Amino acid sequence: MNKIQRLYVLIMPIFLSSICLASVPPIRLLSPDGELKASVSLSDKIYYTIDFKGSKIILPSPISMELGTGTTLGAHPVLLGQKSIKVNKEVPTPFYGRRRSITDNYNELTLIFKGGFEVVFRVYNEGLAYRFKTKLPGKIIIKKEEASFNFAGDYPLYYIPKVQLDNSGEGRYSITEISKIPDDVYGLTPVLAAIPNGPKVAITEASLFDYAGLNIMRNPAASNALKGTFAPDVAEEEPNGWVYKITKRKNYIAETVGRRDFPWRIVTVAEDDAQLADNDMVYKLAKPTVPSTDLSWIKPGKAAWDWWADWSVKGVDFKGEQESLEYYKYLIDFAAANHLEYIEVSVGWMNDQNILNVSPKIRMPELMQYAKRKKVGVMVWVVAQTLERQFKPAFDLFTQLGVAGVKVDFMEADHQGRINYYEKIAQECMKRKLMVYYHGACKPTGLERTYPCIINYEGVQANEWNKWSKDETPGHTVNVAFIRSLAGPMDMNCGAMRNGQGDAFTVSNSLPMSQGTRCHQLGMYITYIAPFSMVADSPDEYISDKHCIDLIASIPTVWDNSKAIAGKIGEYIVMARNKGADWFVSGINNEKPLKGEMKLEFLGAGAYTAQIFSDGVNADKVGTDYSIKTIHVTSGTIIPYKMAPGGGFVIKILKK
Repeated sequence: MNKIQRLYVLIMPIFLSSICLASVPPIRLLSPDGELKASVSLSDKIYYTIDFKGSKIILPSPISMELGTGTTLGAHPVLLGQKSIKVNKEVPTPFYGRRRSITDNYNELTLIFKGGFEVVFRVYNEGLAYRFKTKLPGKIIIKKEEASFNFAGDYPLYYIPKVQLDNSGEGRYSITEISKIPDDVYGLTPVLAAIPNGPKVAITEASLFDYAGLNIMRNPAASNALKGTFAPDVAEEEPNGWVYKITKRKNYIAETVGRRDFPWRIVTVAEDDAQLADNDMVYKLAKPTVPSTDLSWIKPGKAAWDWWADWSVKGVDFKGEQESLEYYKYLIDFAAANHLEYIEVSVGWMNDQNILNVSPKIRMPELMQYAKRKKVGVMVWVVAQTLERQFKPAFDLFTQLGVAGVKVDFMEADHQGRINYYEKIAQECMKRKLMVYYHGACKPTGLERTYPCIINYEGVQANEWNKWSKDETPGHTVNVAFIRSLAGPMDMNCGAMRNGQGDAFTVSNSLPMSQGTRCHQLGMYITYIAPFSMVADSPDEYISDKHCIDLIASIPTVWDNSKAIAGKIGEYIVMARNKGADWFVSGINNEKPLKGEMKLEFLGAGAYTAQIFSDGVNADKVGTDYSIKTIHVTSGTIIPYKMAPGGGFVIKILKK
């Protein structure tokens, strides 16, 4: 073979491959309503774009996965085939919170590539999602994942900035143009890009299993670009008080099975800000629970809480403190008298570093029997790293005591090993018929659909921050309704009864306050989805205001339907939700006063009675000031509302 022949043999496969790739025109996919268009093109990599109503949202953005072998799935892709489906079905959601069932309506495209992998794209009216699927033998290592989001402009980005790889999922949103995000900072997902005179675009993920969580950094390789970032898995860690101390990381994201579906990467597009506060994409993309699973034992509800008010109590003849049997009996009596389903027993009932070492002072068996007689469930708090070390004996203890569930705190990370630990806990809880609530945790990704025993997450900067900081502002509590709530349920530790405006707010651990008004706190119970929700303040605070505790107790934690009435990120949100024929409407706003009105067109036919809790005339100075009035309404009634700075309202509408 001469030199020319050898050159021909070397070049011709590359030339033919280039022809093959060039011959594949962009593949287009429309949302069911035709307003959102995705386009997939194949060249050196796989690229996707997103248009909304004829405007470019996401410019060509490459996606790929690099394996431990050095092979990159998506580099010089060779398309072997494709298939498309259209889906429009109802999905029951017994414990999801927002609605009894969800309409799952999308168009899906699966691209099958040489090399044993596929990429699946789904387009909904509210956004796009894609995921990799591999059909490779044995185990594989994922060294890197390229998840790119190349925006059409240098838009302001709402994100919670972090530099350390392990964190509790908490923080306030910064608002920065994409180009100005520091190189060493990443944002916790969901993040949100605000297009001037255009839609809001949020990025998050769903169906996260055996992999690291997606977070976002600026991509310096392109203009106006973001990229996914993933914590490498942990090789070595050790207990360090209540948290893990990570001492060594691996040089890859995940080692996993070769035949699997990877997490969905989600880009939501909302023309109206209010749509963000009522978005179901994460749940729709999550893995369903096993059919015919017995879920009858799962009971959403609210819990009287010890920790937020630091066991503070007045008007009693016992000391309010940890390990006090008298205190917890008092808490149970309060819950039973006010129709709260649970109490939580927090730090102190056992040794933080040895769950099996239960405090003899609290007399847990006696306490559990007392709660049972009063028909109040008990949730118990534990430290994540202690539970991991004592996993089976600790769960044996929970079963023996007869608790309703566990609150697992200080999860503190979203690398592969920790994500697997979330699932391990959920599997054990499903097996033992225990509910679980993750605290100090990353945002949800739909695991609660797979394991409905998961009744809530924290993964948000909530009211607890008022115990040590002034960062928990009304503006922040409005923002999380639009951004963090995209990911799923969250507990904001609602129900503060000491409410301070401006300089009247002070930081206190034992007598904590909230910023803004009493009605802002009441409205939070409806604004957020929380199948398990705290009644955070001391019982005596509620006992002295029967109107508020009666309202709180009457608010459902899971709903038949929801409707975001109006809102603007950072400013205010008005939400309506119903259970049967009865509706609950809430409004919360930032530090600026607000006036508005709404038509009750979401009501069914007939007459209703509306009980309205509103900020009082002096609520701008006295945060605890509120008023109550009752009126008769129909679906044609227009109700004006007025919110003080950091204010809110609740309207409880009952069918006559």
